[in-house]
Amino acid sequence: MGKQISFFMTHVDELSLIRALEDEANVVVALNSLPTPEPVILDPLPPVGEVDVNDVNLSIFNKDIDPKLIVESVRKGVYHIDLTRSEVIQFNRCFIASDGRLEPGRLWYDHETMRCKPKRKAFLAWAQSVFRFIKKHYHYSKSHFRHYFGADAWARFEDGQLTLPSHYPPIQGGKPK
Repeated sequence: MGKQISFFMTHVDELSLIRALEDEANVVVALNSLPTPEPVILDPLPPVGEVDVNDVNLSIFNKDIDPKLIVESVRKGVYHIDLTRSEVIQFNRCFIASDGRLEPGRLWYDHETMRCKPKRKAFLAWAQSVFRFIKKHYHYSKSHFRHYFGADAWARFEDGQLTLPSHYPPIQGGKPK
């Protein structure tokens, strides 16, 4: 069982988040799906789709807490970061669909290992601090299934430059509450 927080972010918001996290710790971002057993670190973080088709599914990793990612082989030539055993926050990125709709993203972490033992306190404290950062610095929209908006995503949504997927409820007056 894990914890998650859902959001809408543009690439500008992503870069701002990663910079803020880097200011506090030795944080890196890695692909979750890999062509080799060696982690692929994305520095700087490119826009969605510039690295490969799997760059919407990433991990945020605090090297000050644990210097090693656990990578497992899925099949020949396909590897994944083990999200249960690695002390990482999964970063499912938002992306702008061809019709201009901003698809939601989320941060998620598992607070237990596969053996139902808690992950280390240092990791859990750091992961919770990342969630607190989102809650403190992002715009909360209860009318959008309790998602948080990064500053750029919010501004672009308010200006009508971005729309949300159709499975989100219509907004009175064109703006989220």
